[in-house]
Amino acid sequence: MPSFSRFMEMADDKLHDAKRSIFGSSKAKQMQDTYDTSDFGATDVEPGDFAQGEGALIAADRGLLRPEMITQSPGFERIAHNRDVQSILGKLYAFRQTMASKTLPRATADTQAFKAELAQAVGGTVMSLQTLQEDLAQGAETLNSKTGRYRTVAAICASGAVRTKEQINLCNRILERGLLYAEKGYPGSIDPTSPIKFPEGASMEAALLDPSFAYMATYGEEDFQGVVGSGGINSVKKVTEGGQTRVFKEGGVHLTGETAVQQESITNVVERMEVSPMVGQEGGYERASKREINSSYRDAAVSVVDRLFGLKAAVGTSLARTSEHGGRQASVMDLAEGRTANGILGYFGAEEERFLRAQQEIDKLLLGITLAGKNEEEQAMLLQNPDVGNLQTSASQKLTNLNSDRMMQSAMNMAVLDIIVGHVDRHNGNFMVSEAGDLTGIDNDTAFSLRESFGVLGDTLDERKTSWEERQPIVKKAIRGFRTAEGVDLQNDTSALQAFDTNLPVITSELRTKILSVAPDTLASALRGLVGEPQIQAAVGRLKALQDYVSKMPPEKVKKPDEGFTEAEREAFVYNHEGSRMVGNYLAQMHIVASQSLKSTDPGSLSKVFGHLLQQPYLRDYVEEHSTVLAPISQPYSMAKYMRGDIYKLFEEDPNFDIKQAYESGEFMYYVRHLLEKYVSEHDQGIE
Repeated sequence: MPSFSRFMEMADDKLHDAKRSIFGSSKAKQMQDTYDTSDFGATDVEPGDFAQGEGALIAADRGLLRPEMITQSPGFERIAHNRDVQSILGKLYAFRQTMASKTLPRATADTQAFKAELAQAVGGTVMSLQTLQEDLAQGAETLNSKTGRYRTVAAICASGAVRTKEQINLCNRILERGLLYAEKGYPGSIDPTSPIKFPEGASMEAALLDPSFAYMATYGEEDFQGVVGSGGINSVKKVTEGGQTRVFKEGGVHLTGETAVQQESITNVVERMEVSPMVGQEGGYERASKREINSSYRDAAVSVVDRLFGLKAAVGTSLARTSEHGGRQASVMDLAEGRTANGILGYFGAEEERFLRAQQEIDKLLLGITLAGKNEEEQAMLLQNPDVGNLQTSASQKLTNLNSDRMMQSAMNMAVLDIIVGHVDRHNGNFMVSEAGDLTGIDNDTAFSLRESFGVLGDTLDERKTSWEERQPIVKKAIRGFRTAEGVDLQNDTSALQAFDTNLPVITSELRTKILSVAPDTLASALRGLVGEPQIQAAVGRLKALQDYVSKMPPEKVKKPDEGFTEAEREAFVYNHEGSRMVGNYLAQMHIVASQSLKSTDPGSLSKVFGHLLQQPYLRDYVEEHSTVLAPISQPYSMAKYMRGDIYKLFEEDPNFDIKQAYESGEFMYYVRHLLEKYVSEHDQGIE
């Protein structure tokens, strides 16, 4: 007798056989072709055409099992009165009534009320689908254990159990589009590029059966327009959807074997997320698979939470699938504006800006000198050198003023989102910065940790200045239940601080209202079917802790509309505890590169520029002529270190100073010669 798992594998074939027997080969074949594409947007059946027979076929094509698929199956009359069959039919009829009774909300002036009703309708449907999935799976197993006459119904139930997941995916698509509808202020259509409208007041059944509204896009190699970028876990590609360029990311490849062992950064992220480990160990570590991470669902769930709270802090994301490999789960995201924070040189104040501009222009000059006269192949080889590659990175970074109210507010919004969703890997490559100063979280598939809170939500700068010994009790509390690799001592592991400390010293009244406007059960409903129940409860716990925290914030910590931030508040918000990456400290993360440069006395690129200058006879001969006096600064490094302040003054005195032009014209060399002559005149004590 075939096992239940074998029936699950055979389910689609059995279902097609049943469909042929009910509706005739030509019509069944026509719909089967559509069904086999797994592209639920590709159908020529009108959504309103729900006659009993054809409606069942449409429902099956969309993955929705309806009672008549069983009652009209071959040989049903011989098993119709069986108690187990009747039980399954009863559950199917009850589910259909539930689907008809749950309706989508209508537009209202209170958008949060609309979102709450939407989440409850969709979340309730998902819970019913999950229950039905369990009932169908159990029913298929029970019927499969009986005689052969039950096999067709068993296969139909097994197929229904498998394809119930499609309904859950479509429910999430409905939720996503409903939240977008509210976000855009209830426009006539959801997307300006299409006439699709949100079906206000429609039942969940009608919405799920409407392929023009509820669908998941399918993408294959022919749709991809080049790789956008790659990270430790994913690579992303450009696609076009509805005339809009979006970003596609597959989300169902296992992370196992040598790759996982070698990529410790991936392992650390997985451990911080506390996902379920795979069976077996490698190298002393329990490994988790990317499939268990469910990266596509986590990406989509973060987008749902972002829209639910109206934070505009994460890139908009939809569930999708691949056309290859049997239709793997994937996600497709909006193309976020700006550049990643890794492409930013962030500064506070004019003095820092001048310093960083000088440093960057010197890097650009050295890069040009290094690549000068080389062909494309030689340049490509040189750029593989880490030092030259770093110069190229520095030359491309954008000087950005971090000292704006808009950027602080945007960073706070993303901090709130990351606290709620439990994001554990928000580094500088995982958020974008727009020209206007808005921060947008990308690469959100490491959200939904099982952490019940993000530690102590400190509101004073002093808490960040204490020693490790003083902070240890706080950190211990933050990492309670924190799963990690065998042998790692979390009491001294700075990653604990990186993952679970946060900095929210002040808050705007608007953001405070948004945090308090979403009930925990609304959040739970919105996440049904996207992440598991443990992840949902962890998110609900973090929301409750956050709501408790902001509701108790003293009035002076809550900024009124249009009220700017004080210097003390800015300092508290951007303070970066050494060795930590606190949730919400995104401005500090961008500033840390600049602050390290400001504190450094290493002349870096300038010394290498001097190395090239000293090869010129005009300077080389002068240094040799005065070698005794110039001995302390005769080498490129020591000379650049001595003259660094004078060189940087050129940028301070003239905001438009172009060191590259000065180098090429010889003016910069003349200036260095002038500084050498000045040194000789000041240090020549009659030494011969």
